[in-house]
Amino acid sequence: MFWGLVALVPVTLVQGFVTASWQLIAARVAQGAAVGAALVRSQVRDA
Repeated sequence: MFWGLVALVPVTLVQGFVTASWQLIAARVAQGAAVGAALVRSQVRDA
C-alpha cells in the first residue's frame, strides 16, 4: 500500500506538465497502476 501511494504522488504531478495526448494517456495508465498497487496491498493485508 505504501509504495503504491508513494508512486501516486509523482505520477499525479506529471499530469500537470504533459504536452501531448499520448503523454496524458501514459500518465493516467501509470496512475491507475499506482492506485491498483495501493488497493491490492491493502486488500491483501486486511484479509
